[in-house]
Amino acid sequence: PTTSRPCYEHCEAVSQGRGTDEKQLQSFLIREAHRHARHLEPLNTAARVAGQALDLVFVTDEIPLPGDNERIVCDLLALRRDEAGRQIPVVVELKSERALTRLLEQVEGYARLVDLHADLFAQLFAVLLGELVTFGGPCEKVIVWPALSGGRPEPRAAELAARGVTVVGYS
Repeated sequence: PTTSRPCYEHCEAVSQGRGTDEKQLQSFLIREAHRHARHLEPLNTAARVAGQALDLVFVTDEIPLPGDNERIVCDLLALRRDEAGRQIPVVVELKSERALTRLLEQVEGYARLVDLHADLFAQLFAVLLGELVTFGGPCEKVIVWPALSGGRPEPRAAELAARGVTVVGYS
């Protein structure tokens, strides 16, 4: 710009609505990603503790898309690089309640849209990450919700894994 006005004069405060546990978790994960070169280290660490190899890289958040009956929004979009170097898109849904039916509709619906428009999403990822992105597989789905008390295992983990959904609990 040719103006000498400081950039903060172009900004305005916008109400973000009510604060929720989910929004606090989302803010925490994004803040940590920025501290760790975009890596979603809290989720990656939780996976390593569970014996899984996971390296999620934060791409963006809250992109609304038209759905069947209403718009659908994804909490986080991430990129996973597997052991072979393939780049896989990942939809991450965050919830402060364990409401599985609605959550599955969201995560599976958004993943379907990513797969349907994979070339466009790969272009978006490339622009935001500043690197060439070519998806090497279908969109993966991750749900992050409250862990069960006492460190109990997720009772529906096998069922969700069969649907291609990874579950991460938080406290």
